[in-house]
Amino acid sequence: MITPDINFRNIRKHRSSQNDGFEELTRQLVLAEPPEHHASIENRGPGADGGVEILVRFSDGRVWGWQCKYFPDSFAASEVAQLKKSFSAALANFPALERYYVALPRNLSGHAEGDQDTQTKYWNGFKKWCGDEATKLGRTVSIELWDESYFVNRLQRNDPIYAGMRLYWFDETALDVDWFRRQLAKSFAYIGKRYRPDDHVEVRIANPIRVLRRDDSFEMRFERVSQNLAGAAAILRSLVERNEETGALKEHCNSLFEFLEELGGALADCDRRDLYARPLSKTLSEVAAIRDENRSYSVEMPEKPKPSSTAYPSCKEKADSPFY
Repeated sequence: MITPDINFRNIRKHRSSQNDGFEELTRQLVLAEPPEHHASIENRGPGADGGVEILVRFSDGRVWGWQCKYFPDSFAASEVAQLKKSFSAALANFPALERYYVALPRNLSGHAEGDQDTQTKYWNGFKKWCGDEATKLGRTVSIELWDESYFVNRLQRNDPIYAGMRLYWFDETALDVDWFRRQLAKSFAYIGKRYRPDDHVEVRIANPIRVLRRDDSFEMRFERVSQNLAGAAAILRSLVERNEETGALKEHCNSLFEFLEELGGALADCDRRDLYARPLSKTLSEVAAIRDENRSYSVEMPEKPKPSSTAYPSCKEKADSPFY
């Protein structure tokens, strides 16, 4: 599989927004390697962030915050003003704030010296301003930057967790309904007049595919069975009521009628989701067996490199992370 290009202008939308997509990716990276000895990780969410989107609390009361700003095209006075507003809110809302991470989908350009305003100078000015604001309150807050290089470094690791994030957030090929329709249209166009719907042959793989994509054929089949049972019960009832026609078969008809009535009642009372869960569980087990039996799915992963001393701290135990 070709590794997708990590281009933040093409990041997948989340809740119909690339800004929310970038925020969600940042949250997933925090969850993938949470700080050591953390007590909890909170998702502040839109409209209630208080200057941070992600908040990590420690048992001693300290907190670390992440502010995500989807600025893919520019970083100047307007963007810095938004950051200042967020940092001021974080200072006010979290008196124990120790670290403040700013996530940007770009690398800052330009020199830190000289008379010309550059993105690097804007960032340095923002950090100094944050330090001054914290000092006024008798506090110290470390300002850290997660830029494009940081994200790329994490996402390009030879690790299934990061490979999955990279594929989800930046792969433009999505196997959705439209994709399958396009592929089917290509097949029809290639076959041309040789294709006739009446010649369709049902194959074994068709049903597992229907189950995996939650096709409505299962619901339709359930309805057909219920209707057929009701129809058969109605026919038997009419036969039983005609004593002269049923004769010796009346007892058998009564017994079969009662059985159909009982079966129809059971179908009416059952949870259809439970019925669907059985073929789904069976199909997933068959897919897992294919993976286990086929060696081409086995990949020997090299040992992970140890993070440098300046890198964001990694947690020794990742059992609680939702990505493991």
